[in-house]
Amino acid sequence: TDLNTEKITNEPMRGKIALYSFTYTNCNSGCDSMMVKMQSVRERIVEEIAPDDVEIELVTITIDPERDTPEVLAEYATQYRVTGNQQDNLAPWHFLTGADSELVKIMVSSGFDLFHERVDQGDGDYQLNFVPMVVLIDGWGIIRAEYRQYESTERLSLSEGTTDIDPDVILRDIGLIVEEVRNSKGVGSAAYEAAHLFACYPP
Repeated sequence: TDLNTEKITNEPMRGKIALYSFTYTNCNSGCDSMMVKMQSVRERIVEEIAPDDVEIELVTITIDPERDTPEVLAEYATQYRVTGNQQDNLAPWHFLTGADSELVKIMVSSGFDLFHERVDQGDGDYQLNFVPMVVLIDGWGIIRAEYRQYESTERLSLSEGTTDIDPDVILRDIGLIVEEVRNSKGVGSAAYEAAHLFACYPP
C-alpha cells in the first residue's frame, strides 16, 4: 500500500529499472544514512544518466508495517522530498507498507534475501535487527546488484557480489543497465534477456 493508500504490485514495475530499499521509521541502526544516499541517487539520476528513454523508479518498503501506516510513512517521506502527489521531474519514489507483518517478512526474506528479527526494548517498544539493504532490479525483474550497509566491524564478512551502499556505484550500475536497454534492439535483445548479476562487471 502506497502513501495514497493505493495497492501496489510488481506489475507496474515491469519494463522499468527499479531500485528497492528497506527500512522502517523507528530504525536507529543505519537506516537514515541509507535513505539519504537513496535521495542523492534520485536527485542525480536525471542529471548524470538522463534516462529520457528508460523508466527508473525507486521503491522503499518498510519492514515494520505494524507501526508504519501509510499516514506515518507519508510524514516520514517528506524529509526526502517525497509526497503522495509527486510533481517534480525526479524519478518516482514509492514508499510502501503492508497489512500483515508476517507476510511482509516472508516477502522480503524470500524475494530479496533480507532477514530481520524483532528485539524487544521494554515497555512495548522494539527494534528490528537487520542490515539496511538496497537492491537493483532491471526491467525483466532480474536482480542485478545488492548493496548492504554493514558496520565497519562487519565488512570483513561481506559476501561475494555485495558492497557497501555507495551512490556513485549505484549510479554506475544503473547507467550500465540503461546502456543495455538502449542497445537491446533487434539481435542485441538476446544479450539483455540473458543478463546476470553485476559480479561480471569490474569494481
